[in-house]
Amino acid sequence: SSTIYRFIPIRPFVSMGAVVDDLKKTNFAAEFGLSSVFAKDVFEVNLPLVTTKNISDNQKILGFTKWYQKISFTLKIKLDKPLNLIRQAIGI
Repeated sequence: SSTIYRFIPIRPFVSMGAVVDDLKKTNFAAEFGLSSVFAKDVFEVNLPLVTTKNISDNQKILGFTKWYQKISFTLKIKLDKPLNLIRQAIGI
């Protein structure tokens, strides 16, 4: 992410991961795009512009061919003390 958010509610995003397939081979997946921030550090809408070949191939198999089908969302919920919330919910 970037500090350009102060002026324009759009910032770059990068998402990366490693995936182990059935043959125990490690593949890397990544996407790069723009993120529109609706509530700072709470809700974002991500539009990937560039993805690795394995993500593109998988999207074609699933029928995601339009740009709007590739949009993802991020919702961040801050929990100060999650263990205390769990204890409170189960009555410990």
